[in-house]
Amino acid sequence: MKEQILAVQRMQDYIEANLDSDITLSNLAKASLFSPWYSYRIFKEYTSLTPADYVTQKR
Repeated sequence: MKEQILAVQRMQDYIEANLDSDITLSNLAKASLFSPWYSYRIFKEYTSLTPADYVTQKR
């Protein structure tokens, strides 16, 4: 569970640092160190937002 929380935090950090760039699920997966599918799943589980919705909200 702690690994997943850290992975979500890494994705959030990546998003914050790259708001002016194109952010893809592939980029987020690399930041999280998990597969794109699993990254999407844990991101939504812990933030209640899809990665795309989170990016839109931050922008």
